[in-house]
Amino acid sequence: MPYSLLKILFCKSAEINLRTTEEVTNIALFKKFVFGSDSPLPEVLIEFYDNLFNVFNVDEETRKTIMCRNAREILGL
Repeated sequence: MPYSLLKILFCKSAEINLRTTEEVTNIALFKKFVFGSDSPLPEVLIEFYDNLFNVFNVDEETRKTIMCRNAREILGL
């Protein structure tokens, strides 16, 4: 998936009144992710997630939520 598309999906852009034109990562959207490893191989997928988190400056707490906490909550563990 091209970076330009990921940027559209995961960034909040300029405010409607142009008070700010800064693009920022939509962390609330990231927090809805659940890590899954059925395909491709887990090593490849983990590298993808790691790179995605780095590109969008996802904080450590959100990374942990995606990589394990969301699944635990869904499965009631």
